[in-house]
Amino acid sequence: MVPHQPPPKETERKKTAHAAEMLEKKENAEKRTRIAEQRNRDITDSIRYAQRLQAAIQPPDQLFRKVLPDSFVVYIPKDIVAGDFYWLHYLPRPRGWNVDGDRVLFAVGDCTGHGVPGALVSMVCNDALRRAVQEFACTSPADILNKACKLIIGSFKPDDEEVYDGMDISLCALNTTTLKLEWAGAFNPLYIIRENGGPDLHPNLHKEKENSRLEEIKADRRSVGLDGINLPFTNHHIQLQQGDMLYLFSDGYPDQFGGPKGKKFRTKQFKELLLRLHRLPVKKQKACLLDAFVHWKGNLEQVDDVCVMGIRITQKKSA
Repeated sequence: MVPHQPPPKETERKKTAHAAEMLEKKENAEKRTRIAEQRNRDITDSIRYAQRLQAAIQPPDQLFRKVLPDSFVVYIPKDIVAGDFYWLHYLPRPRGWNVDGDRVLFAVGDCTGHGVPGALVSMVCNDALRRAVQEFACTSPADILNKACKLIIGSFKPDDEEVYDGMDISLCALNTTTLKLEWAGAFNPLYIIRENGGPDLHPNLHKEKENSRLEEIKADRRSVGLDGINLPFTNHHIQLQQGDMLYLFSDGYPDQFGGPKGKKFRTKQFKELLLRLHRLPVKKQKACLLDAFVHWKGNLEQVDDVCVMGIRITQKKSA
């Protein structure tokens, strides 16, 4: 028997219906793709605008050139916006006051997270530092961090869910005439490199390289913010001299994976790099740090935000 064959017109109708169905599916898929792409563009545009807002609260270059003329900042966000930030505040000597010299406050902060969450926390922390100085007249680094801690805690609404947001930070207050430095830190230390021949900074000072030595001032083992620890920060007093190099940084640089074995850069190698670079002009130091980071990272993903601040100490003449 000859198999039953559908009429030619019915076969044509099925082909036409199938083609129409496939065309509709294609058009719907293209529509969903266009919608997704537009949403991604909208989100990226919003984050780009947030980047401009975050950049607007960073200290301007002209202020650095005025109050810390021999300095640099390496700033490499992991994403478009960052949880790391650098901070600078200038306290000129009030006229008629018996105070030696102006004071410059500067810091590198590393807030919880990175990307958008980290950037939101960084805005809160940045504002807390500003308010501690401007509204509450705190001038010593420890007092600033103690007050900022309370302000940060007050910024987050209490909830049933525990939130541990805040920042690690290295914060300096430098008298530009006497070169007396006050410093406080939350997890993040301060490095000072001094040439041999000058007075020791600390009895535990250790030599890292011939004709120069690196001192690490260790920070308090707590964060500024919601970490459940209610202890005051320690205020360190250090007499600097002309030519000293200070380095403040987040943990993003030494924690970056890379190199021939895909391992962390680590603190020891970071110290050795700074000791090799510290005599160079600050602009050259910045370029070398950037090159070394890019070379080490290679094709691997950047794991965290990176911020390194370097300051060469120069004395301002008393008026």
